[in-house]
Amino acid sequence: MAETKFKGHKGSFKRIKTEQQLYLLPVATFLTEFGYKAQITVEHNCYVLYLQQEDGSYKPTAYWFKEAVQALRELPEEPNDAHQFI
Repeated sequence: MAETKFKGHKGSFKRIKTEQQLYLLPVATFLTEFGYKAQITVEHNCYVLYLQQEDGSYKPTAYWFKEAVQALRELPEEPNDAHQFI
């Protein structure tokens, strides 16, 4: 199983750049079981999952794989509280 890292623990939590040239602050960063970097952000009071692309940018995905679900379970129920959590 891939390691999940949250801000406050060892790990990188720099702002991520999306394909739309937006910069977002993730509330969770982790690697998938296949070694891809994934980030969870908060947008409009909802958690959004992004996967890193080959060019280094991040693209949202509708597929919440097991590592993402595990990370989501450890975040606050209210997404807008997540930035206080980190």
